[in-house]
Amino acid sequence: MVTLTGTAAWHYQREAAKSRITDVPGVAGIDNTIALTQAPDARAAADAIIGAFRRHAVLAADVLSVETSPGGLVILSGTVSSWAAHDHAVAAAWSAPGVTQVNDRIRVESSP
Repeated sequence: MVTLTGTAAWHYQREAAKSRITDVPGVAGIDNTIALTQAPDARAAADAIIGAFRRHAVLAADVLSVETSPGGLVILSGTVSSWAAHDHAVAAAWSAPGVTQVNDRIRVESSP
C-alpha cells in the first residue's frame, strides 16, 4: 500500500500523482490523501461549472443543478441520459477553480 500525502491546487494534479504510481511493480493499493488547497469563490466556481455544462453538447445544462459552498464543496444533482453525459458533468465540476470536493447526485436514466 502506498499513501500519497501533500497538497495540490487542482484535482487533475492529485489524479496525475496517483496515475504515476499505478504501474509501479509491487504497488498493491493507493491511498490518495493529497489535499486540495485552493480557496474558491463559491459563486465563481458555480458559474464556471454551469458555463462548462452549456459548452458540452452532450449535457442539458437546464436539468442539472449546481450548489457550491465556500469550502470548495460542489453538489451536482439532476438527471442525464447517459453515463457519458454524467462523466462530462462530473469532469466539468472538477475543472472549475477552487473545487476541492464533488458530491455527485446525478442520476442516469436512459429513455426508451
